[in-house]
Amino acid sequence: MNCKKGIQKFIFLTKLDFCTFAPLKSELAKKKRSISRKEIVNEALLLAAAHGWHKLTVRELATRLSYAPPVLYEHFQNKDHLLHTIMVEGFEMMSLQMQNAMAHASDPREKLELLGLERFKFATENPALHTLMFATNCSCGQQELIINGMCSAKNTLGTLLQSISGRTDDCADLVTNFMALVRGYTYMSIELPTHLSHARFFDKVAPAQALSEAILRFIKSIENTNT
Repeated sequence: MNCKKGIQKFIFLTKLDFCTFAPLKSELAKKKRSISRKEIVNEALLLAAAHGWHKLTVRELATRLSYAPPVLYEHFQNKDHLLHTIMVEGFEMMSLQMQNAMAHASDPREKLELLGLERFKFATENPALHTLMFATNCSCGQQELIINGMCSAKNTLGTLLQSISGRTDDCADLVTNFMALVRGYTYMSIELPTHLSHARFFDKVAPAQALSEAILRFIKSIENTNT
């Protein structure tokens, strides 16, 4: 008799628990269905910033977001698809920021300086994203994105450098030199330890200021080179 009452009590409590937690389960299910691509991308950037891109996996990302991996696969086919998407958005964002910066000037010399500084600012404010965008050990599809991004910048730089130097060719050598200049300062700022880069390379000058001075020296060296 006592056993029968115990079973009835268990059934009652089980039903009570189900009624209590059913709304919670429903809300959780709703949350899982409503995750956005942006949330996934943002969490991927945070994970990479903390541990590096080599530590990023769909399973680890799903765990951090408290979702099952299949939920993420509804947005991205695999890790490469996720990285490709992040890179595309990164190049679009960087390009837009550089264009907006140049819009504040009319003189090609000032435009060139603003372009370089904005490129540097983007890298130092988004180091993990920048590292992915210009990684050398990426897939063929990602390398194509890098090449396309650099070609787009090359066209803009070529036009500015023609105006500054007075040359009529594509100024490919000047484009390469300028890109290497900005890339070098960027590397020393985000890849090397702060105490090392500041003490040995920037002579206690703020990196952005050091880059600005280097760009001005570069501009002075190429002005009217055809005369």
